[in-house]
Amino acid sequence: MKYLTYGEYQEYGGTLDETAFNRLSYKASRKIDRMTFNRLQNDTEIKEPVKRLMFELIGVIGNSDTTSESYAPAIASEGNDGYSVSYASTSIVTPEMADKKIESLVEEYLQFEKAQNGQYLLSCGLGTLR
Repeated sequence: MKYLTYGEYQEYGGTLDETAFNRLSYKASRKIDRMTFNRLQNDTEIKEPVKRLMFELIGVIGNSDTTSESYAPAIASEGNDGYSVSYASTSIVTPEMADKKIESLVEEYLQFEKAQNGQYLLSCGLGTLR
């Protein structure tokens, strides 16, 4: 099941094209499935916190993935006299930083949320992801 449609993504202000969105939303949904132990997979209605979390995760994953359309390299240096800009050769957001941000977002959005069967998405509340 998709946790966020492309139309919903655009309504939230997303600017990716549909191909890039599909790629990143797949990665984001896999992160949610892993961290919630697949507790959302049988739900027929996706709640607003899950949709908003997906939107946030797509941004985080896109910003840490140099092959993503949404990736924008960080400016390493900028000059004024003859105006020049140098960009960092790697992502400013490391995979480790992205993973910590993803864990934080999942806790923020899903801490007290339940699946349709009544089971909490995060098994024990705070600290379940660590």
